[in-house]
Amino acid sequence: MILRLNDFVKGTLNLEHMAENSIKVMPPKYQEIGKEIKVRVFNVDAGKRSLVFTKKDSFMKETTEIHKSLKEVKKGDKILGVIVAQSEHGYVIKSFASIKALLTFEDIKEKYPKAHEQSQFKIGNIVKAYVLFKKKDKGLALTLSKKKARAASE
Repeated sequence: MILRLNDFVKGTLNLEHMAENSIKVMPPKYQEIGKEIKVRVFNVDAGKRSLVFTKKDSFMKETTEIHKSLKEVKKGDKILGVIVAQSEHGYVIKSFASIKALLTFEDIKEKYPKAHEQSQFKIGNIVKAYVLFKKKDKGLALTLSKKKARAASE
């Protein structure tokens, strides 16, 4: 969906950002043209002059920690992101400012040994994790264990 703030500013609200958990069809409440909705800026791409908005409840809270760039992220920091893809090693998580991270299947199995507990990890779902390490300012490795992240940051 394309949202227009004024004559000069517009952006998109993707399906993955319309609800807290992943959905496959646009809800009727978002199909009404001209309707005002409250959103939060998820990403700004100045080069392409584009904005990506989010409507996910976890991201809409004012208390949600937001990193403005990958450079300001440190080991042990809490990251709130959305699962955007699955790789052979784990899930790709995207957070504010296009910060990308990997949460490995191994880490998920460590935290949630039962298969039914792991079912919450689907594309479009929110994940709260902690920074294990940064990879040469290209991305982050995440863990679900706050204790493990703190140990790595010491």
